[in-house]
Amino acid sequence: MLTGIALARRLGAHLMPEPPLATPEPGFTYLFDGSDAQFANWQMAGGGFFSRFDRTMITQQDGRGIGLLFYKPQRFENFILRLDFLLPHPRGVNNDNSGVFVRFRDPRLPDPAPDPVDPPNNAAFVAVHTGFEIQIDEEARGDMRFGEPDGSFFARTGAVYKIKTLGTAPGQQNYQNHANLAARQWHRYEIEVNNQDYIVRLNGQEATRFRRSAIDTVRGNPPSVDPNSGFIGLQTHTGNVAFANVRIKT
Repeated sequence: MLTGIALARRLGAHLMPEPPLATPEPGFTYLFDGSDAQFANWQMAGGGFFSRFDRTMITQQDGRGIGLLFYKPQRFENFILRLDFLLPHPRGVNNDNSGVFVRFRDPRLPDPAPDPVDPPNNAAFVAVHTGFEIQIDEEARGDMRFGEPDGSFFARTGAVYKIKTLGTAPGQQNYQNHANLAARQWHRYEIEVNNQDYIVRLNGQEATRFRRSAIDTVRGNPPSVDPNSGFIGLQTHTGNVAFANVRIKT
């Protein structure tokens, strides 16, 4: 079997072009600039793993279910998160499926809101149960455990995953993304979180806007409400999504 490094190098040969250069932006701090030193600030939970190849982090699976790579040194209150991502295989069988989790609890601690349908021994589900996922999936794959069909807006790139009602009221999302992302090109997310308002921009265009419902008190808590919450992470699910230039402005 290929080692993680060998597999990453083989994948890297197919992940051209190189990501945009990490350049300073006013007010932004890099959480991952491509260096080993910053990659060491990220920790895995659950299945799969991420390999660093040059200036990218590449998702990989190992049969143990979904995984979460989270930034461990700091929790974040209100912020603008920017990152670049690339999909080598956005469509077809076993297409790229990943996401960006925000405002979840520390996955090293017991899950405060376990769901009996999810594996109890996979710490990545702490982010599912206590945070919000900004989806990356051009095929909008449905959750097979519940018989969901493919193609639902709430499972597609740019959506807040599983927020199933369209609209502008609290608990709904105003999903507007109609882009079809090209394979093997770098795309950009900007995720703005202010109190309980979430705005997702994809390649400079607003993809969705969401306000948490007042009765949803478990997910998306900032550290001022829950000192163990406010983490940021990246998901590995299927395919080999690449990430680069993760930076944040608080």
